[in-house]
Amino acid sequence: MDYSELPEKMPKRSILALLIRLGDADGDNHPREQQYMEEVCYAIDLPISDIEQVRKNLGDYPLDPPTEEGERMQILYYLLFLMKIDFKVTEEEIAIIRKFGFKLGFREQLVEDMITVIKNHTDKLVPPDALLDIIRNYSN
Repeated sequence: MDYSELPEKMPKRSILALLIRLGDADGDNHPREQQYMEEVCYAIDLPISDIEQVRKNLGDYPLDPPTEEGERMQILYYLLFLMKIDFKVTEEEIAIIRKFGFKLGFREQLVEDMITVIKNHTDKLVPPDALLDIIRNYSN
């Protein structure tokens, strides 16, 4: 690892490492998962070449959850949508989302409800407010 880049890129690469772990969980590296990870790299301002670098050194990128709830929720969204991108949701993927949902500081039931929405829309679009409605439920 290039420690000179640690302060700026470490949290972003940690997000990528989470996605790689989730993508590898079902043992099927679907091309849509790779494409999704590339899109996330673009969204978080990481070069696509970081995917392979992080994949080779997953242990160097532990999760250090952001303090801002919105940033933590964004990571959870990335995980949830990666889980469904190949049109199947496995128990291994669900276990990873449960684990990291907890590490991101979210209530277990909130994460379960979000997983249910994703499972119910594995092969179709998630309604725009479906996940937001869940968040609203737990925000009161």
